[in-house]
Amino acid sequence: MKKIIFLLFLKTFNFANSQSIIDESFINGNWLVKDAKIYQEINKSQKEFIDFLRSTTFIFNKNHTFKIVTPKKSKVFDSFINMFKDSNWSLSVEKSEITISDKSTKGKLMIIFIQVENNNIKFILQETKLTLDVDKI
Repeated sequence: MKKIIFLLFLKTFNFANSQSIIDESFINGNWLVKDAKIYQEINKSQKEFIDFLRSTTFIFNKNHTFKIVTPKKSKVFDSFINMFKDSNWSLSVEKSEITISDKSTKGKLMIIFIQVENNNIKFILQETKLTLDVDKI
């Protein structure tokens, strides 16, 4: 019985500990995408998009502006990046999610769920269910 109570305590502590690190100071900065995965069948253009996302950087500035940069060049993907040119980010700590919105229209562009698992950070893009393994750089 003591072991069960102890294990429940550890599980609760680990959950609370992982949840408490997701705040604005945690999000602020540059996040490099190490890998991108989707857990469903994809077509060629989706595969190209996933390959494109690898080595992109998501930049969350302290003033809540947001942008995506990449060393790769492509007209198709440049339009994707330009979509975020004048955007802001906001954090819902309760939901562990970041909302990216257009600065002028306030329309939502993207929602990113944040998952912390064994000190690994994942951004899950709501619209596509893409899972991005990221490192803060």
